[in-house]
Amino acid sequence: MTKKEKKELALKLKAEIEAKKPKPEHEPMSKEHMVQNNHRRQLLQKARIRKGGYLSGTKYKPPKNNHMDFDKW
Repeated sequence: MTKKEKKELALKLKAEIEAKKPKPEHEPMSKEHMVQNNHRRQLLQKARIRKGGYLSGTKYKPPKNNHMDFDKW
């Protein structure tokens, strides 16, 4: 076998192996999308901590002892 034949055989085998591999269902996220997603997740986490709205900047916290619709037993 010559070097050229070996190379062709190796490329053919590699192509067969690649064809057998399952392809991912969705494409991986781009860097820009990951940065945007991380920023959004951080904002949501901050909003959850301060009990305010998403991107609202408010620090409004609803009253904890408001039992208007709840009957105590």
